[in-house]
Amino acid sequence: MVELSYEQAAQSLYKPVLDMWAAAGTEPASVGPTSESVTGVPARTYAHWAIDHVADFR
Repeated sequence: MVELSYEQAAQSLYKPVLDMWAAAGTEPASVGPTSESVTGVPARTYAHWAIDHVADFR
């Protein structure tokens, strides 16, 4: 792995994204909200969704 300085990275990366990464630091980012906290209902699996929508694909 090669570490670049901010100035080196800024030559080839979109600066707003580079600024966001620089502000994040070196610690792992926290995980965002869960689908349940956003929608108010638990998430379904893909298999459950497919069963519910099987008629859409016939």
